[in-house]
Amino acid sequence: MAPSLSVSLLRSAAEHLVFKRRRAKALITVRSVRAGGYTWSYLEKASPSHAAIVVFIHGFSSEKDAWLPTVERLTESARILVPDLPGHGATTPVTADDDFGVQAQMRNLLTFLDKTCGPDAPIHLVGHSMGGLIAGVFAATFPSMVLSLTLVCPAGISMPTRSPVLAMLEDTGVNLMQATTVDDMQQLMRFADGHHKGEKPATRSRFLLRFYAKHQADRIDVVTKILADMLPERRTLEDHLPIIEAETLVLWGSDDQILDVSCVDRIRLTGMESVVVAGCGHTIIKRRPELVAAYVDRNVKRTERCRVDHDMSSVLTGSACIDEYF
Repeated sequence: MAPSLSVSLLRSAAEHLVFKRRRAKALITVRSVRAGGYTWSYLEKASPSHAAIVVFIHGFSSEKDAWLPTVERLTESARILVPDLPGHGATTPVTADDDFGVQAQMRNLLTFLDKTCGPDAPIHLVGHSMGGLIAGVFAATFPSMVLSLTLVCPAGISMPTRSPVLAMLEDTGVNLMQATTVDDMQQLMRFADGHHKGEKPATRSRFLLRFYAKHQADRIDVVTKILADMLPERRTLEDHLPIIEAETLVLWGSDDQILDVSCVDRIRLTGMESVVVAGCGHTIIKRRPELVAAYVDRNVKRTERCRVDHDMSSVLTGSACIDEYF
């Protein structure tokens, strides 16, 4: 379903008035590339050819610019790529006929990386929510490509305690992820921000809520297909956690109402490092971008340090042994 003219104009205005200046200040440009049957729209921050490559994957019904607050706070000198996944943002075509399951999205991501980074280029991968699920399974499937993995409230892990959004879906059949009315969108935003019942949510104008709801309604066929393809993937990341080889860090909001923080219990069973961020909901990348950026920087830096020391050690001694620095 094609977006309405009013929504298209509003999105174009937001592009120029909100994002363009911030991108320019952070030396980030919007680019496009043809790969795997799609014309991908993505953000890029260039860096020297020898620099690390950090790739950010957004969540369900989100877009590349959701990562902008985090990306502009990174201190590590790296080449940064932030694509709009198929079915999202400005990547085209957008059609409900496509496969949006994890395996398909992983193949799509691989074709994008082949074109932008070169075949089998080593990367640092960062993913939020659905993007965390895709990033984690990608790291498990292509271990030689992923140097470090940072997951923020990733999907694909079973919840010992049901989140309010999951409980609503299972008990009443209401799926707020398909919100197309102002009231449903307001409720979804409250849950996304991590506000509990009775708490005063962040103020959002009815105009913006109508815009979000209309945008969702205009693409509801695609939204529905993505959700249908992702529904069987509720434990997919959990099943892949034991075979991920990359240095992995997981961040989770203590008040996440979309994907309950009890998922961290599953992660800790693997021995992976996890950090619960107090006072945050599912939208950590919006509420605490400076913290997310700091952890991404740390994960990239320590992995790159070990990588350099590994190369030097191999040259000097022929040994692949690396000291544990952290």
